[in-house]
Amino acid sequence: MKKIKYKEGEIINGLVFVADAEPHISPSRKTRAAVFKCFCGQRFKTLIRSVVTGNTKSCGCHGRQSRSDRFKKHGLRSHKLYGTWQSMKTRCYNRKRADYKYYGGRGISVSEEFRGDFNVWFDYVTSLSNYESRDELNLTIDRIDNNKNYERGNLRWATKKQQARNSGY
Repeated sequence: MKKIKYKEGEIINGLVFVADAEPHISPSRKTRAAVFKCFCGQRFKTLIRSVVTGNTKSCGCHGRQSRSDRFKKHGLRSHKLYGTWQSMKTRCYNRKRADYKYYGGRGISVSEEFRGDFNVWFDYVTSLSNYESRDELNLTIDRIDNNKNYERGNLRWATKKQQARNSGY
């Protein structure tokens, strides 16, 4: 097969050819390699064949970004309220939790709109009064009526003292 000469600056499947590089040598063959410039500006070495066939489309930034986008729904996973939302659901649906008997075991559940979408729950609880002062007053999410579900109209920011009065135990 005839060796194709590429010129510096030539674009091959979206990547800019910079220069030939030391070939990749495996036990059975020697394969041409080159330095390419990715659309993100990063230079990287790869096999020319993989760029020509389209198997290599970037320095790896494209794959990292698309994986990141695939697993990122709302960008709030590290927010303190994300853990609160997860715990709320676990108390109601995980029979192995010690406190399940006080929540799911009594029939307490999380409304469908809150259970399935963190953003909806987050928007709702951050719109409730006292949200802005929750840290300084040490407030946490509480059900207004202890016998009702985690749903719109039954949530508030409350102190531990208010919650203890509301526990019904």
